[in-house]
Amino acid sequence: MTNKIRFLEEFINCFLETGTKRRNFQNTIGNITSQINKISRKQFDKKLIFSEEEVIKAFSINGYEIMNNFGCEFDWDKFRNGTILPETNFINVKTPKLKRLISATYKSAKSNWNPETIVEVYELKIAVKEFWNLNKTMLN
Repeated sequence: MTNKIRFLEEFINCFLETGTKRRNFQNTIGNITSQINKISRKQFDKKLIFSEEEVIKAFSINGYEIMNNFGCEFDWDKFRNGTILPETNFINVKTPKLKRLISATYKSAKSNWNPETIVEVYELKIAVKEFWNLNKTMLN
């Protein structure tokens, strides 16, 4: 197991939660990888880019289920309507937590946010910085 996978495994363990086993566009492996790369690019000093294989391996080590819909009959009309998903892998992760982490990374508090949301985003910013300071030695 490489240092990047070990670092990503620890990141997943600290910040993400398992969700239901529902497949949707938000929990495709490509989308999850993109969101994790956005967070790591902005928050961590080293410019980390994780591949889909590394993300799959780290999630499976943490006990997340990797699902797919290979072999399903594909219809372009249903795809355009949003009733059928592309053939890809999915991870049972709660995507709102990832979105909150991205909000903590890229956005400042808006006037229409709830006070609880502002506090949660602020705490996530602090937690991500503390995580980086504690675990950046894993990447050496």
